[in-house]
Amino acid sequence: MCTSARKREDRLANLTHELPAYSSLILGEDPRADTAGLSANAWGCENPPVRPACRPLRPKGWGPACFVQDELHVVREEVEEVRSDWAWHKCTLSANLAFASTSDARRIDMPKPDTYDGIRNATIVDNFLFGLDQYFDVMDAMGIERRFHRLKLEWGFDEFIPIKAFNDASNGFLLEDTCVFGAEVFVSKERSTGKGECLSMIKDAPSIKHVWRIDNFSKLRSECCDSQVFNSGDQKWKIQLYPTGRRHGTGTHLAMYLALADSTTLTPGSKIYAEFTVRLLDQVQARHIAGKANFWFSASNPESGWARYVSFAYFNNPGNGCLVKDVCSVEAEVTVHGVSNAL
Repeated sequence: MCTSARKREDRLANLTHELPAYSSLILGEDPRADTAGLSANAWGCENPPVRPACRPLRPKGWGPACFVQDELHVVREEVEEVRSDWAWHKCTLSANLAFASTSDARRIDMPKPDTYDGIRNATIVDNFLFGLDQYFDVMDAMGIERRFHRLKLEWGFDEFIPIKAFNDASNGFLLEDTCVFGAEVFVSKERSTGKGECLSMIKDAPSIKHVWRIDNFSKLRSECCDSQVFNSGDQKWKIQLYPTGRRHGTGTHLAMYLALADSTTLTPGSKIYAEFTVRLLDQVQARHIAGKANFWFSASNPESGWARYVSFAYFNNPGNGCLVKDVCSVEAEVTVHGVSNAL
């Protein structure tokens, strides 16, 4: 029983017990008798008022019996008020207990999700996200505020009320085949200062290879040459070659990059996490030159590679097999591991 309910019950008992003290005054006792001896709990305060001394002046003819009857009426009204409040409280408490008896009253243990260490491993990420789902499901159950966003449009309870308790008319939920549902919503100011992301990892992601054969290499005049477009992980890719170099490798090295074929198709805030290898094939002894990297591709960062991929001296040496009869071949191997979308 809660503290306020206990206080109400004690107050009711004391008032009922002390009614005879007021009733005895009707028999002719001095109406100005000291009533401070009545229990403080009867008035709900530490210093109960002395009613006769505190009352205003009465009209002429106001006798002791009238005074006591007035006092008794006031006390009885208070008793009835407390009795009514207590009856309502007991009714509410009984209903809550009846409902609780049909539901699981076990203590809810909050499952704490494992800490994510940042490793881009599909299994680790899946376990982490599953732990978060369990954690937030319990927070629903505990009445903690929920955050809605475009990837989480609804919140609720899978086991809101047992069917047996719902169908029991004595609980008041279903009466004459009619029930009423309601929702109380309080919208609070967003307290998050950062931007959320939803990471979707691709399990057993396939590796896609694409070979680009470049004929008449010595006749290339473009600053940047693009391969044919190829697909990997539902994304379109291309290889970029800078024949005369790029940035700090200009004039001394070939530059080689992997790039999104059309980054404008990505939604704002989207990123593609890919592992890739770009190989310059040795057409004589198969001693290929390879560059390997991991990168988050996005609309603002659509390419990744090397400004100094291989020196002109090594590339143009016939014995190294990179350029044979003015032909070179470049291979790209791409594996898309995940996609991140902004919330």
